[in-house]
Amino acid sequence: MGDIEQLQHRIAELEGQVRHLQESVGKWRRKAQGAALRFEYVSERHERGMHFISIPVADAPSDLTLHEIQQHVRDNLLPQYYPYRYYNVYTSKRHDGWVTTLVKEDNVIEMEQ
Repeated sequence: MGDIEQLQHRIAELEGQVRHLQESVGKWRRKAQGAALRFEYVSERHERGMHFISIPVADAPSDLTLHEIQQHVRDNLLPQYYPYRYYNVYTSKRHDGWVTTLVKEDNVIEMEQ
């Protein structure tokens, strides 16, 4: 890897750290102000270097067909959650409608020793 590529990679890492710190500050500020905490995901997990998030599809009718909801997720949710990719979609009585799972590669914390 060349010097420029290493610098670009390091810049991307630092930008990610800055975003993480900004999110953390916001979380602590909301907690200090007594505001309701925001839980954006139905579930979140990390498995084999991949980060999975499950999101309720609140803006879609629950009686859409599977292919209609996939198109809706592709056109409306995926652009908001870039660089996540579509993994699956399912119905949930608990969340009263559709839930989609998105995935991205995430090796920020090395779990192997």
